[in-house]
This record gives sequence, C-alpha cells and structure tokens, in this order.
Amino acid sequence: MWVTEGMRPSPPAPPASCTAVLVVLAVLRAGPAGGADPRTVASPAGAAARLDQLRALPPAALGDQLRQTPPDELVRLGREGVRRLGTYRARLTKQERVAGRVRPPQTLEIIVRPAPRALRLEYLEGPKAGRKVLWTAGRPRQILVREAGILGLASIWLDVDGRLAHGDTNHDVTELGFAPLLDLVERDLRKAAPLGGHRRQDEGFDAAGNYCLTFTAPPGAAGLYAARTRLCIDPRLAVPVQVEVEDGAGFLERYRYTQVRANQTVDPVLLTEIQ
Repeated sequence: MWVTEGMRPSPPAPPASCTAVLVVLAVLRAGPAGGADPRTVASPAGAAARLDQLRALPPAALGDQLRQTPPDELVRLGREGVRRLGTYRARLTKQERVAGRVRPPQTLEIIVRPAPRALRLEYLEGPKAGRKVLWTAGRPRQILVREAGILGLASIWLDVDGRLAHGDTNHDVTELGFAPLLDLVERDLRKAAPLGGHRRQDEGFDAAGNYCLTFTAPPGAAGLYAARTRLCIDPRLAVPVQVEVEDGAGFLERYRYTQVRANQTVDPVLLTEIQ
C-alpha cells in the first residue's frame, strides 16, 4: 500500500522479504504516474537518472512504467540512450517502398560516429551487396561511394540529394542511425499535437524483449512523414531498434537494427576513405 499522511510515525521496519517490493514501489512512485516533475525529466540529467531507474526495474514493472511514459519523454530517454552509445556499430536490415515499388530487403553493417559526425555503410545482402558508402561532416552534401565488382575500381563522390544516391531509399544517408530516427518521430509528434496528438497503442514486449507501441496520426494531420508508426524500443539501450512506417498509400518502410555495439574504437581510416 502507498504511505499517506496521517499514518502513525515511526512504523516498524518491513520484513526482509518485502524489501525488494518496497524498492520497486519507490522507483515506480518517482515515475510519471507518481508525479515526477516534468521539468526535471526534461533536463539531460533528469533523463539520465530516469533511464537508470527504468533499467533497474524487473520486466513487469518496466512495462507498466513504459505504458505510462509520455511520447515526448520516450524521445528524451532515447536521446540519452544515443548519448551513451557513443560511436557505435550495428547491423541494419531495411526494406522500403521507393517510387511506388516495394524494393527487396537489404542488410548493411553501419558505423555511426557522433562527433565529428561520420557514417560508414557496407551493404552485405540484397541489391547493391558489396557497395560501401562514406559520409562525413566535412563534406555534408556529398557521399563517397564504391560499388562492388568491376564498378568498384574507383570510389566516386555523389550528391547526397541526387538520383543515384536515392535509387533504393527515401532517405539521405545522414538520416541513418538512432538520432535522426528520434528527430523524425519527434517532428511528427509536434505537428500532430494541435490536432489532439497521435493515438497510441502499447503492445508490450515482443519475443526479442523489445517494448513495442504504435502511433497513429490524427485525421486531417498534414505534413507528417508517417500516418502510422510502429516502434520497438530496446529497454537496455533505450532506443528504437525497429521502426515500421505506413503512409497514406500503405507500407512505406521497415528498419531493424541488431547487434548494436556501443562505444566502439574505430580506425580513423574507415571514416575517411574507402579501401
């Protein structure tokens, strides 16, 4: 039971068997449903403390807390998760509808360095297997590309916004990774807020242990990237490792990140040239 005013002072200490339960209740009370100050949660330090609290919870209590966590706070927790990742590697499997046609899935190995920002992509399976792509903040509107086979005798610079760079994707290379994904989700949430916000449906934990939920845009919302977005959040990393997007025409894209490795030491050559 919750402790309230008016109870007798100095109650006897709880039995040892109740200690774990009381610790969980104390953490739960610090969450949104227990009246956490949103200004505290909104600060970087508050997001870090809140994330540490959530990570300490057993799965059932964690699920209850995530169901009660507002979308904007989920985004802030995700940003704290990204900060803790540092330079990371991940395996990405993606499939998109581009120019009206659903393209075959592609599997990539990616490296993301936050500062100075740089990305490296190596296509492992699917169309363009063997391709390598490099982007750095030093040349923000260009990517360095080397194709597989005879086409890969030399690397070439391509315009980030050009047709060749977008032949199999709806996104600039700069939109890969967890931080840009959170930016996209946050923009849609803000645009829909004046119309009452998204309809949220929490599914709970999937077979992989990720917490999944769906956001459906309100009727009449204009200028949104997605009509419906399904996110699956890795509770250990606090970032969405899977996203499925639908627009007015139906399926648009599916991105799934696995084998996420945080705080990697990467040879600088991998982020400056393609060999």
